[in-house]
Amino acid sequence: METTTFPAAMLSAVLEAELGDGKLDAAILATPASDARLGEIPLYDEPFWVAVPNAHPLALEDEIDLADVGLDELLLLADGHCLRDQVMSFCSDALPQEPRVSTQHTSLATILALVGAGAGVTLVPATSLSGGWVTDSGIALRREKSRTALRSVRMA
Repeated sequence: METTTFPAAMLSAVLEAELGDGKLDAAILATPASDARLGEIPLYDEPFWVAVPNAHPLALEDEIDLADVGLDELLLLADGHCLRDQVMSFCSDALPQEPRVSTQHTSLATILALVGAGAGVTLVPATSLSGGWVTDSGIALRREKSRTALRSVRMA
């Protein structure tokens, strides 16, 4: 079997199309498959952590309540990324009104660089915490207080 390498930011819709066309045998998704032809095997639930600049007042907390995140300081990926939609759903539940997203970019690395530079706050999935960016990045990582900000990862 041939192995294909895809960009890290491949959108779920593209993966589903590749699966449906028989170009892929399986894919790991963090959203439910929208194509009814695809079967799924639940793998695990992944919590989100809050990434804040080291100098941010929330960096002093052990856990961060999303209601304490400023409405204008949330940094997200661009439309079309499932991670963006997931973070927006967590924040919409916790905040009194729709957050005013201050930026939208196409890579988590860019968002994290902005957090490290003091430009805002974001949520990151736990599996991304093992990368080298965590060390000396100017970012404090804190647990999300309610422990409800999580996503179900599955194989389609």
